[in-house]
Amino acid sequence: MKRLDVFRSAVWALAAHPARTGALLLALAAGIAATTFVASVIGGFSKEIDRLAFGAYSTALVIRENAFVVDRHGPPRLADARPLMQQVDGATAFAAWADGRAEVWRGGESLRFDVYGVAGRYIDELDTPIAAGRYLSHDEVGADARKCLVGHELATALGLSAPPQTLRIRGVSCEIVGILAEARSRPAGRYSNAVIAPLAVTQRYFLDRDSLAPGEVDWITLFMRPGSSMDEAEIETDIALRSVRGAPQSRPSPFSYGDPNATLEQQKTQRDLLARLLLTVAALSLIASLIAYAGMAGAALASRQREVALRMSAGATGRDIRAQVTIEFLLSGLGAGLFGLGAGASLAAVSARVWNWPMILNPAIALSSVALGLSVGLVVGIVLAGRAAGLPPSLAARA
Repeated sequence: MKRLDVFRSAVWALAAHPARTGALLLALAAGIAATTFVASVIGGFSKEIDRLAFGAYSTALVIRENAFVVDRHGPPRLADARPLMQQVDGATAFAAWADGRAEVWRGGESLRFDVYGVAGRYIDELDTPIAAGRYLSHDEVGADARKCLVGHELATALGLSAPPQTLRIRGVSCEIVGILAEARSRPAGRYSNAVIAPLAVTQRYFLDRDSLAPGEVDWITLFMRPGSSMDEAEIETDIALRSVRGAPQSRPSPFSYGDPNATLEQQKTQRDLLARLLLTVAALSLIASLIAYAGMAGAALASRQREVALRMSAGATGRDIRAQVTIEFLLSGLGAGLFGLGAGASLAAVSARVWNWPMILNPAIALSSVALGLSVGLVVGIVLAGRAAGLPPSLAARA
């Protein structure tokens, strides 16, 4: 038989039994859809967990004074930020912070809250949208303007509405230019009950402590390019700071790296455990789907013994039968892969919309889904094709 005739026979065999073909497709497509869905969910889930748990800290390096080392170097300084930007590969911006406590009297009660002074690109680390008003501008955080932002919890407690309004902190007035909405990540939640003002103003008027010398800050945050190695960035930062401060490499570092409010390792471990659980469920679904597909394929071939024998009696060779059966299952595997990919991606898109997190379908996963369908169809087709080609034509007469 010609190759085109063999292909037409394979397509006709699939089309002639739509119920059987549909059952085969669904059996394999179900497992591929489950795998695609889980892979998409894990991608979006991981990104959302990073955003909720870490915010900007997933790609940022926080530099603080090492409280466990007694030395003469003190906390980080605002002047350290510029050399770090030049010497740390992958650093794109910085923010410098100083914090303290303050209180106001409202209705005869004392309301205590945090006060943060900031310089640099603070909005990424703030990771909180504006509910009313605006953010502090770049010029304002770098100057002595007595302007501030108020967290949503503090604004609610003080009964503040839309700015501009004035808030007195330690006897000094501060013009409120914006009220923050709810934080989008766990570390950013620290600003919910807080006032944020330019660093120079905060250190001069609002801080309730004198432990920081002029120019010193509680922490500096280096924002890194996505994909940067945080371990390498920490090493480069430590070398640069030691060089600036004259701290020898033989002594413990005078600085620590990391934010106590962003427990990266614990969160990543929890995320990885859940990802493994989902992958295990998807793998079991895929194995069950493969078993079902192979079983249904064998049953389908057994029900076609008369058809195969009649074709052989009409002159088809064993090679023709093997080619036709292989093409049939190859096409069914391809169809199952495409259908499973579409079903899994669609379900993931709906789930992402319902759960309000991003859908991430890696192109490699999509190609793997189609390749898996083709591979399974090819393997099953080759195995069953050999069995079909071994049927004697005498079966036609007995049928």
